[in-house]
Amino acid sequence: MSTDDQTVVSGSEDHTLRVWDLKKLKHKACLTGHVSGITCVVISKDGQTVISGSDDRTLRIWDLASTLQKACLTGHNDWVSIVVISKDGQTAVSGSWDKTIKVWDLKEMKEKACLTGHT
Repeated sequence: MSTDDQTVVSGSEDHTLRVWDLKKLKHKACLTGHVSGITCVVISKDGQTVISGSDDRTLRIWDLASTLQKACLTGHNDWVSIVVISKDGQTAVSGSWDKTIKVWDLKEMKEKACLTGHT
């Protein structure tokens, strides 16, 4: 859900994300790109960016206004189970069933670090 409580983005096993207007209670857009079910979704604090994680082992970065995909981040070896965005919108962190935590630079759209230790 967006910080202004006006927009929600849902992900589904049908490989799509749907953008909903909560004020008008209407569907606004359908985002496609993942090749497997969506497992997690987050909206940035400024409401401009959506990041989705999937069974397809990728994170996809979306511009919410245009609904266009900005990037596809790869690196996990199993499905992505969680994604969060830093308050400043510059960093994302994802967790996966591959037992890793990845830290992503959202300006450069690349991996900054891989944290391991879970067994």
